[in-house]
Amino acid sequence: MRSVNPEARFWGIWLTVACCIGVALSLLLPDDRPIPVAQAEMRTALGVIEAGPSLSDAATGSELLGNNLLLPSDNHFAMPSAAPLAAQWSNWEDLGGSGSSAPAVTSWQSNRLHVFMRGFDNSMWQRWWDGTRWSGWENLGGNLRSSPACVSWGPNRIDCFAAQSGSGSMWQKYWNGSRWSDWENRGGIVTSAPSVASWSLNRLDVFVRGTNNALWRTQWNGQTWSNWEDLGGQLTAAPACVSWRFNRINCFVRGADSSLWHKWWDGEQWVGWENLGGVLTSSPAVSTRGPNQLDVFARGQDLSLWHRQWNGQAWSNWQNLGEQLASSPACVSWNSNRIDCFAMGAGTDLALNTTRGLLHRWLN
Repeated sequence: MRSVNPEARFWGIWLTVACCIGVALSLLLPDDRPIPVAQAEMRTALGVIEAGPSLSDAATGSELLGNNLLLPSDNHFAMPSAAPLAAQWSNWEDLGGSGSSAPAVTSWQSNRLHVFMRGFDNSMWQRWWDGTRWSGWENLGGNLRSSPACVSWGPNRIDCFAAQSGSGSMWQKYWNGSRWSDWENRGGIVTSAPSVASWSLNRLDVFVRGTNNALWRTQWNGQTWSNWEDLGGQLTAAPACVSWRFNRINCFVRGADSSLWHKWWDGEQWVGWENLGGVLTSSPAVSTRGPNQLDVFARGQDLSLWHRQWNGQAWSNWQNLGEQLASSPACVSWNSNRIDCFAMGAGTDLALNTTRGLLHRWLN
């Protein structure tokens, strides 16, 4: 038998002891390794919420849920990127009611819809979907001479705008979570229904057609309203604008040639105009299902609802969604693959022998 060097025996025993101590410590000390995705989701579900961004970080990295509710883009509740439009459109649903304008629609949480329109008494009327059923119609007053435009910038908050009869200016009415405000005069001389977008909490950008038929904007920064700004163009109908991220706005209008035109704010400057074609017989409507996703709608020459989509890289062809519309559409998205569109129906329902009311169709 070979003899073993005493020094080698000592180091062999020391290494064995050191390995045993290391294994024991790894079992006793906290594990600060990166958590696997599945384990992280499990911890979130069990209430182990990791430290999130500061308010300032969240404000600079935010996205809009649909065109309404602002949520930080890097927290556990951010909306995923929109999937391709593989889902199916529903049939048209007649919600009844009668109005003298195109509708407006907004959403401040998932499966929540608020629809507005001008009644034959020129008041603004509201009906909402609470996730289970539709409410009755509620009279919100006013003396409107245009369709309303409404947006939400946070949970249980709605801001509505409209031109009022007897005044060339734009007026605002808002829901603060517990009551509706009175109508307040926001100035300007408007010749169309307004459009409103929000890209941050307590931030509003309102757009109208001015007396020179150009696109005009005023903005609320959380403290004051800006002066009106001329953004150019030649509009033949009301604009439609939306935001899909912090400090980003996309606006769409019907131009002098009845085509769809596009202008956008990229965070530093206004870009456009871009001609997207088509022959529109109404004001456009626009919604967003997620970052860099746009869905634009308008009534075509055949009075049907037409749809064109931007998927982040290219514009789709126009898609005919059918029906006979008597007004411009209004559309909103409240999750990454859901769009709800509304418009007044044209003609009568022969089966029921009644005038068509507010129509609703959705992608789900």
